[in-house]
Amino acid sequence: TIGSNVILQGVSVTGFTTSGIKVIGAHNVIACSWVGTSDGSTAAGNGIGIDLQGASDTSLGISGKPNSGNVISGNTGNGILVEDASTSNQAYYNLIGWASNGTTVLKNGDRAVKIDQGGSLRFGPGNRIHA
Repeated sequence: TIGSNVILQGVSVTGFTTSGIKVIGAHNVIACSWVGTSDGSTAAGNGIGIDLQGASDTSLGISGKPNSGNVISGNTGNGILVEDASTSNQAYYNLIGWASNGTTVLKNGDRAVKIDQGGSLRFGPGNRIHA
């Protein structure tokens, strides 16, 4: 679980039965990470990849930095779940449902992205999403 003002970069998060990464605070950055795969090509999923639960102003990837995106793939549930009035969140340069090579499908078990309960997630450039 991530609170506020956290930069999480360059990690592989796999094998959690609930959320791989749960964000409940504000002003966070998750970049250059693999969520649901440990090698970029094989599923080693979490229940939910990234759960923005009441989070605000959280960035998945960094605007203007094409190499900052995350691979959010191979999870058993949703790749990204936005819920509980999570607002002002952004996503840049992420591969969701794709392997790290960007050409091989590595789907999440449920939806690639689910926005629920008044949540919002603005997609900037560079995101590739496989349903």
